[in-house]
Parts: sequence; structure tokens; C-alpha cells
Amino acid sequence: GQTAFTIEWWMRPRTLTDISNGIGDNTGTLRISNYADGKMAVSIGDNSATSNEGFVIPNEWHHYAVVFSNGVVRFYRDGESMLNASINAYSVPQLSKFSIGTSEARFAGMVDEFRVWIKALSLTQLQDICNAPLTAAQIATAESAGLQLYYQFNQSSGDVEDASSKGNTGVRNGFGPDGDAWSSSGGVFCLNFGESTIV
Repeated sequence: GQTAFTIEWWMRPRTLTDISNGIGDNTGTLRISNYADGKMAVSIGDNSATSNEGFVIPNEWHHYAVVFSNGVVRFYRDGESMLNASINAYSVPQLSKFSIGTSEARFAGMVDEFRVWIKALSLTQLQDICNAPLTAAQIATAESAGLQLYYQFNQSSGDVEDASSKGNTGVRNGFGPDGDAWSSSGGVFCLNFGESTIV
């Protein structure tokens, strides 16, 4: 029933393949995924909107954001508006789960600073938050503005803590290497192709 949302994150995908790097649940509810040509697809209730080719860039770090409201999906990269696309959907059906890496679209790459909001952030709001982690004071302010989930991926092991007060702990499932999902260079969440989900 959610009528608006923003999902934004930093990502460094590996070589892109069709239907990869899934975020969400499935195409019947909500799923964000990538294609080999660099398109990003957003599926809501069996309807979809797609970015232009080359939107997702393999082997480079970029900030990505998907904003949904009023039957429109907006695609942003690095705080710049890339495309607005109509979608024949005005609310999100109930999800059975929410994950990074889905059974239909396995994740291959690295992700960091992953946030979900229950509102459509403006371009200015995205630009204010996309270049650095949020401080504790900023998180408190952001929660009053609709922040629902914030994974910083700063732990060295164990489940993924939600930096917001919502307590949406992420359970690691089948990613490594050797059970350790974080690199040694600053807490980046790494997932192995074909095996990776965080639910």
C-alpha cells in the first residue's frame, strides 16, 4: 500500500548480466534489477519502468537512487536526475520479504550506505545526503523525514545492523568470502555472484 518511496545506495557492480543485482522482493510486488546493457528496471505489481542503457556502470562506485510517486519512477545517479519514467502503478503491494540479492536477481558486486525512505525525496534532498554517511544527529532528523532503514555496513562480522531506530536487522545468507562479507578498507558490504542475499 505504500504510495511513495525512495531507495538510495552506493554500488560497485561487477560485470553486468541480465536480471542481476536485485533489490526488494519480486516483480509482482517490488523489485529493482539491472540488465547487461546497464539498464535498471523497477517492477511494481507486475508493471515496470526502465532507465536508459548505461545507467548502471560496472566496476565503478556510484550513488544510485530510485524514487517512486504518482505513477512515476525517477532514476538518479550521483545526485543527478537521469530519467523520469511512467509506470502503471500507484502503490506497492505487500512484500513477503525485502532483500539485497533476490532469488530471481542475484547480486554481484559491492554495496554501501543503503537507505530506504517512505517518501519521494527531491533532487535537492538527495544531493544533501548522497556524498557522505549520515551522522547520529542527521539520522534522527532523517527519521522524522521518513527514513525507515539504514545499513552502513560498518560491522566486521555478524548480522547487518540498522543505523536507524527501526531495528530492521539484516540477516546475512550465503555470501563471503569465508563468511566475512566486509572488506578491510572501510566496511563495504561485498556479495558473491550466485550466492548472495541479505534479508
